[in-house]
Amino acid sequence: MTLGELKGGFFGYRKAGVYQYIIELEEQFAAKLEAMGENTRKLEAQYQRRIGQLEQERDEARRQCQLLLQAEEQRQQSEAEQRQEQLRLQEETQQQSQLLAQYRRQVEQMREMFRAMLAEVDGKAEALDKQLERVQEACPEHNLSLFQRKTEQPA
Repeated sequence: MTLGELKGGFFGYRKAGVYQYIIELEEQFAAKLEAMGENTRKLEAQYQRRIGQLEQERDEARRQCQLLLQAEEQRQQSEAEQRQEQLRLQEETQQQSQLLAQYRRQVEQMREMFRAMLAEVDGKAEALDKQLERVQEACPEHNLSLFQRKTEQPA
């Protein structure tokens, strides 16, 4: 019913028609409100599902972020340990190099000492060789006949 369909009476519109019109308007608005309420409930359910999905995505993102942070911490810790190990190895290598240099100096000193000893022994051997030659030349027969046994008997 529309406002134009209301039947007029002697002093205006008929009460029954006005009441009927108001009831119809109320029913239309109630139906529209019900439809809007249903639509709102559907949208609310849809939004609640979306909120649930977003919360799950957020939780997953947090979990992944924590995993990445842990991995980064482990990487940094591993790198720090690696640097410490490299420093330790460098120090150990340096100590070993110093020890080798010390050994090298000691070996060189020993070689020099052996050279000096050999030179001294060689000099003494040469002197003995010359002395032996002089003794052999001083000998009348150039041999050691002085040391031969005499076969004659003493008288």
